[in-house]
Amino acid sequence: MTTQWLYRYEVKGIQDFIFQTNRLKEIIGASSLIEELGELFEHLLERAGCAISKEDFLQPPAAGSASVKVCDDHLEAFRGAVAAWPMIVSRHAPGLQVVQALVPRSEDGNLDHLHTALRADRSRIFPELPVAGPLVMRAPRTGLPACITDSRAAGGKTLVLDAGSDRKRKRKDVDVVAKRLGSWRWVEDLEKLSHSYVGVVHADGNDMGRTIQRLIKDSSSDTLMLFSTELSKVVMEATRAAIREVLEPNVRPDGRLPARPIIVGGDDVTFLVRGDLAYAFSVALLQHFEAQARQSGNDQVKKVTACAGLALVHKSHPFSLAYELAEELCTHAKKVCRRNEGSTPSALAFHRLTTSFAGGWKELLEEELRVDHDSEVKLTLNPYRLNLELGVPSIEGLNRLMKAMKHEGTWKVPRSKLREWVDLHQHDALRVGEHVARIGEIVRAKNHGDWQEFVESLALLGVGDVKDLEGLGERKGAACLAEAWREKQGDTETIYRGTPLLDALSLLALKKEGTHEAAQAGEEA
Repeated sequence: MTTQWLYRYEVKGIQDFIFQTNRLKEIIGASSLIEELGELFEHLLERAGCAISKEDFLQPPAAGSASVKVCDDHLEAFRGAVAAWPMIVSRHAPGLQVVQALVPRSEDGNLDHLHTALRADRSRIFPELPVAGPLVMRAPRTGLPACITDSRAAGGKTLVLDAGSDRKRKRKDVDVVAKRLGSWRWVEDLEKLSHSYVGVVHADGNDMGRTIQRLIKDSSSDTLMLFSTELSKVVMEATRAAIREVLEPNVRPDGRLPARPIIVGGDDVTFLVRGDLAYAFSVALLQHFEAQARQSGNDQVKKVTACAGLALVHKSHPFSLAYELAEELCTHAKKVCRRNEGSTPSALAFHRLTTSFAGGWKELLEEELRVDHDSEVKLTLNPYRLNLELGVPSIEGLNRLMKAMKHEGTWKVPRSKLREWVDLHQHDALRVGEHVARIGEIVRAKNHGDWQEFVESLALLGVGDVKDLEGLGERKGAACLAEAWREKQGDTETIYRGTPLLDALSLLALKKEGTHEAAQAGEEA
């Protein structure tokens, strides 16, 4: 009786490899190297004579992983091929590591034991090669062992490069991700973005681990292949739709889009986008992801939703830190919105970094977004759900609030007074009630309807209600516009206290175009 085997590999350290540098061309090259791994793996099996067909893959061979069915007839050749795979990956993209596992296939096609073996391989310690001895020269930019000098750098300077940086520079013109998306041309220099801020967008499918585990236990391995293939199509089409909606209307005079795709594959999307367009692109990406998923012919894909994290940083900010923040924001959105039963709703969490703070989201909540040293009250309502729910922070509610604050370039609620309101929360909480009453007097004197619209937009987000806000002049304390709202999460009740005003101010500050204007807006807000 012929035994069938299951094999899977996963690549570790992809994000660190991509964002190890702040140079966009090297980021492009790193992304291209990773995208080529799936094709490289197929080529390896072909050269080794393993006779593996497309139908033998449990998931489409992609940048970060692949799963394959192998029969006894080709097992020996396959073992030899995958034994060399980690070395080939290391040579192709120095700095990346591979974990892999090969196990007999169970009669029911269950993949649990394969993932158990894979977890065991992850615990192995991988040495970094080449070893950096005390006499080895290091590349100044990365601190890694130097392997080459490049005298073609701008200004006639000679660059000392490590192996990974050298490979990235050589692959910068390939741009595999951009070519997969279509014929668009993308910005190649962040200095040409015409804006001082850049948004690092990271979107990720919700409940993917739970969904895959369910497919593994209740279905055959072929079902997983169909799910993965369809999900990849949904992600690709959603990304293209978001590009057409947000980026195409803002194409640069040179015909390039003001953004750069980094990762588009599986259920992951990572983009660098011009600061004033990053929020709109993130929202469009989530909207089109849901729409494309609902139209899918695969019942499991129809249920998939996604969350996104958006880190808005200055162009000189280290991209590795910006990506980590975007990833943490995405995780935060998932945790807050997660449900024990049913799918997690799509949501966006974002933050605009205006200081040199290098910590993560938890540290930002404690150090920069805390009210009056009270850890239960924050100057943010992140995350915002994609779909409108009364009393729950939503993207639609946030958009209405921004429109109530500023419309067609005119501030209907004084920006300076709103900014002062934020500062008072942190430094003089007892004056907050008096200050809000003064804001109401100013706006009502100019247009009573503007104040009503502002109040109702806050109520839509779950921040008090109209009666509460009308009487704020007589109230004291740090939580005047930071009312508690509750959300059931399974069997527990979570209390979240916060305000959306700083979130709205942060986005509105990025609306001005032009590097000088954007920088000025950032300082004012």
